Amino acid sequence: MGILNRIKKTTKETDSNDLVDKEVHTDQKKSIPEFGLSSFVDVIIKPILSEKASVLASTNQYVFLVRKEANRIQVSSAIKHTYGMKPVSVNILNIDGKKLRFGGRKGKRSDWKKAIVTIPEGQTINVYEGV
Repeated sequence: MGILNRIKKTTKETDSNDLVDKEVHTDQKKSIPEFGLSSFVDVIIKPILSEKASVLASTNQYVFLVRKEANRIQVSSAIKHTYGMKPVSVNILNIDGKKLRFGGRKGKRSDWKKAIVTIPEGQTINVYEGV
């Protein structure tokens, strides 16, 4: 019986040590736990540059293409981390892909997700920098 108790104690100790190492490792990565992205930059794919988006920019609203798995909280934290300002509100739209025809074959573009981010008065995001 003494040997079995020693074996159980050593396995319990190693299991708890493994868990502590894993917790420290995940805290250091600063990942988003909901769907395992490596950084906040992965949530926002790119800003959408269109006529409607430029009209919305005059009212402190900016439009971004975001990951399909992203939600409002993740988009808000990504904007805060990337641009250094906390958004007032985040509205998200799921856009269905258009149905197309390629000669005699039918096809469909992929579905995507759009986020309209409202920022505080007096602050701007320079999305037209590289255009």
